[in-house]
Amino acid sequence: MQISFELVKESLVCLVIRNVGNTPAKLHKLSFNQNFTNQLPPEAKKQAEDKTNLNISIYPQGKWVLCLNETTNKVISYEYTKLEIDYVYTAKGKSKKYKEKEIVDFKDYLNFLVYISEMDELRGEIKKLNVVMGKVNKNISKLCKSSLELSQCEG
Repeated sequence: MQISFELVKESLVCLVIRNVGNTPAKLHKLSFNQNFTNQLPPEAKKQAEDKTNLNISIYPQGKWVLCLNETTNKVISYEYTKLEIDYVYTAKGKSKKYKEKEIVDFKDYLNFLVYISEMDELRGEIKKLNVVMGKVNKNISKLCKSSLELSQCEG
């Protein structure tokens, strides 16, 4: 099993937990260093709480994504930029526990371009278009109201 930082959704910090083996695995524990997680905003901090007594099955070539609800740009500017991830897993149906540690230092990503997929770019443009269309609808409604009031005054 491996855990990596990946840009899955826009520029949000996401941890991808992937089974790279040939047998099903169970994730039992996931914890993070507090000097990093204490810098997160409340909602993101809740996502990064230690997760003990997990029972998450991940099948070969399968993955789960944990989003920390914080953007990469913000995390890069933190005082403590190293996220230490401790995790425990077993092969499904076995008792031998494997304890691993992954360290992601977001400072290392400082000079890299934050990749936004074509779908994310399209989604962003659609959001902008929705805002503009909302303003157009408001203006049309105001014009219709004004012309209706004007026609009632003349009649």
